[in-house]
Amino acid sequence: ISKECRDAQAESKRLASLLEAYKTKCTDLQEILDKYYATIHTHETEVASLKSMLSSEREASEKHLRGMQSAFQFQLTAMQEAAETANMRYEELYTLLTITDTAAALRETDKHIKAVEKERDIIREEKQQLVVKSAKQSEEIWALRKEVNEGKARHKDMDSLTASLQAQVKEQADEISALQERLQTVSDHRDELHERVDAFEALVAEQDVAKFLRKREAMANGIFEFDEDQRHATAQWDRYEAGLPPPPTFAEEGAQTDLSYQYLEASGIPRGLGRSQRLMQIKKYAHYVGDS
Repeated sequence: ISKECRDAQAESKRLASLLEAYKTKCTDLQEILDKYYATIHTHETEVASLKSMLSSEREASEKHLRGMQSAFQFQLTAMQEAAETANMRYEELYTLLTITDTAAALRETDKHIKAVEKERDIIREEKQQLVVKSAKQSEEIWALRKEVNEGKARHKDMDSLTASLQAQVKEQADEISALQERLQTVSDHRDELHERVDAFEALVAEQDVAKFLRKREAMANGIFEFDEDQRHATAQWDRYEAGLPPPPTFAEEGAQTDLSYQYLEASGIPRGLGRSQRLMQIKKYAHYVGDS
């Protein structure tokens, strides 16, 4: 009986020691579980912050796109008005040449043609600038599509914005084609004017000098009015361009987390100028978790 009691006491001590070991292990497992839940909470917070960042970027991109659309429409309207004004001047010049044609009138006509050619070159430069803007928008579309693919289901709303940008780029390409047709029309008018000048050179001696002087003065006044209209349109465009909003800046820089940095610094994300500037702004107002 004494031996059985000793065995029972030893077994009791062993079970008590085993119970204590189980309690210690359960405590460790509970700590691990708490850390796991804390990690999940941190990850969810970072995901919410990243969604807020993408929403702000999308709103800024839409605002910038609306500003670019307004500027393009204004510039296109101004160029169309200038082309219509030039067409009216061509018709007036044609009427003048059917009445009188002297050496002085030919010189004035040549000056007017040179002015029209200069205006055509300016319009071509503006068209080239529009082409460059369209190329930049195409790059932005590519970058946004890349972000949508990386974000997967969390960023499905970016598809609609990408489609909208593609539609805008196509619309601008159509407008550029229309502008190119307008330039070709101006060139055709210029060539036709040259032909009419050559055709009426034989009528110089038969025209009334006084009438020619009056017509030449009227033509000079018309050219002066055309130059005034062009300067007025240029000044109006400069005022409108000065009133455009500055390029959008990234919002909520100080609230980003290490997951936001990992998103911005990922190797698959395009390294555009705007994204690099936003990343530098975020680093300026926030601390990278890996450095803490």
